[in-house]
Amino acid sequence: MIALSGGSTPRRTYELLGERGNLAADRVEIFFADERCVPPADHASNYRLVAGTIGDHGNVRRIRGEIAPEEAADEYEALLRDRFGDGQPTFDLELLGIGADGHTASLFPREPELDERTRWVVATKRPHAWVRRVTLTLPLLNAARQAVMLATGAEKAKAVAGILSGGTGPAARVLGARLLLDEAAAGAGSPPPKRGAKPATDELLDLNTESDAE
Repeated sequence: MIALSGGSTPRRTYELLGERGNLAADRVEIFFADERCVPPADHASNYRLVAGTIGDHGNVRRIRGEIAPEEAADEYEALLRDRFGDGQPTFDLELLGIGADGHTASLFPREPELDERTRWVVATKRPHAWVRRVTLTLPLLNAARQAVMLATGAEKAKAVAGILSGGTGPAARVLGARLLLDEAAAGAGSPPPKRGAKPATDELLDLNTESDAE
């Protein structure tokens, strides 16, 4: 069971997975870390990105962004609780992004969703980039066997530095995440974090220098 994110950064990864058929229905069940409250055919839909690249072979459990945000959050939480049963809610893998402001999934700085400790899924109280969203919360994100965060571009370098220096932004609160960065996001040429600083995530950097990194 895996949880995927949207945005431009993971698109090429999803395209390659789709070409290789690595996420066929008999091998993996796909969930979402978050979704914009838009219909599934909308260009901003995370489901549309995954279905159009990896493909939906009956194994994609989408968040219904076309219904009321709170209803969509309740419905998705019920689905997850049914799927996980009474056990610890543990995804095998979460693929997350890092926003320039340090957000991950749809957990944004200084927003109440970041402090949720009981619910697994919530709707954001206000729109972000013109639309409200539904997002997994930190208790669920932090229960994964492995979380991976992708970031490319110099505009992400400040947020990445905040994670590595022990910051308290949303992305920094996903504990034990592996960071997969290109050189620009890693701040190549910038001073390294202060010696002795303790990052909130495991400090494992894979510098992706391929030209098609978005």
